Amino acid sequence: MLSNNSIYSALSSSYSAKYAAGYSSSGPSDRITLASAQLARQITADTVQISGYGKLQAAVAVFQATAKGFATTDSVSSVQATSSDATVASASAVSTASTGTYNLIIGQVAQVEATVSGAFADPDAASVGSGTLSIQLGEYVSGTNTFTPGASPPTAINITGGSLNSIASAINGANAGVTASVVQDGAGYHLALSSTSTGVANGFSLSVTDIDGNNTDMTGLSQLAFDPTAAIGAGKNLTQTQAAQDAAYTVNGIAGTSATNSNITIGPGLTVNLLTAGSTTVSVTESATALTAAAQGLVDGYNTLVTAIKDLTAIGGDLAGDPLSARLLSALQQEPSTKHAGAATLNYLYQAGITANTSGALALDSATLTAAFNSDAAGVKALVNNVANSFDALVDPYLNSGGAISSVTRVVQRDLTYQETREVGLDAMSLLSSGAASTYGATLNQSLYDAWSSGSGFSLFA
Repeated sequence: MLSNNSIYSALSSSYSAKYAAGYSSSGPSDRITLASAQLARQITADTVQISGYGKLQAAVAVFQATAKGFATTDSVSSVQATSSDATVASASAVSTASTGTYNLIIGQVAQVEATVSGAFADPDAASVGSGTLSIQLGEYVSGTNTFTPGASPPTAINITGGSLNSIASAINGANAGVTASVVQDGAGYHLALSSTSTGVANGFSLSVTDIDGNNTDMTGLSQLAFDPTAAIGAGKNLTQTQAAQDAAYTVNGIAGTSATNSNITIGPGLTVNLLTAGSTTVSVTESATALTAAAQGLVDGYNTLVTAIKDLTAIGGDLAGDPLSARLLSALQQEPSTKHAGAATLNYLYQAGITANTSGALALDSATLTAAFNSDAAGVKALVNNVANSFDALVDPYLNSGGAISSVTRVVQRDLTYQETREVGLDAMSLLSSGAASTYGATLNQSLYDAWSSGSGFSLFA
């Protein structure tokens, strides 16, 4: 990089030579143009390479996440759950589920509370009323006619001259655990309310502070009051169309309840989704089907990464000729033929139906995998698990904070910064050259170019 002394010397030399005759100004200008083009190519190459390493890192990270998904034998599931009546309930199992049969009887599914107002002639023009609506979530018990508020305080909503549509929008914007909509039938337009979550604890009351001073009658805003413990038309002014309730069911004779219908655990590693009242038999069995899906996921992840590396290193690719990418690709392609720990007779992927074709892509033969599974389920699971761990260990040095991809990216980034600094120097000389019609200007530019080209950089301010 040029120092201030170097620049001063160049300026002095130029000044001393300003009377020299016969100097052609085209020489240094041509050199600057050529050097600028070379720098531009190098800057572009560095930029493309940095982008390529970013793509490589992202692709490797996705594959590692896939491999880590099979980090333990428990994560390689070989069990599946089925429901004898899929219209009543669906079931799913993870690797920790025990094989067996579960008799599921659903007495009722969980549901939200729903209410509807009386009819209005116009959802926009007519004013329902003004005042404040307060929504309180809680549990209503019909046997004792009591409403117990939930832990959250009521949500107050100010209404001024509200139409049916504007009131619905205000309720929806309050995030109070209740949603509103305007529905139409032969009688007119109605405000329909429902709790956002199922379960008996998600019932609601709607109290009103009406601008007309009467908070429970059937005029003004109080037409929308809903106190489930009050008399109809005297505070209980909405019609309940559905009561909030928990799901109720039995599993092998043991009763259970749930505020939701989804992901209800009925056994270790076994969950069900309740769809309607009825009965069904849930069976958990060892099956190659689940293991096949897991193995296919690993195969697909491998193929996606290999394809990404090949695309990046192909002629014209961002990392064409890159040795780091080539080394990673070679290591990945050796892995499928490597001997792995498993059962005594299951040590190679081909024994589980996973083989590489001539292009290096993996393919899964489900029939071979099923046969191996039926012969030694634990051995196949261990083999898939060990291969996944091996892949994880293989790519990890490329990804960690001081990993190979990050390290080589930093090297290229430093070169890019260096080349950009040199480009600034050339730009400065080009500016001088554009105004160097005199012999003095040309000689000055020649001296600066000679100093720049013989140094390791250029800065007018170093």
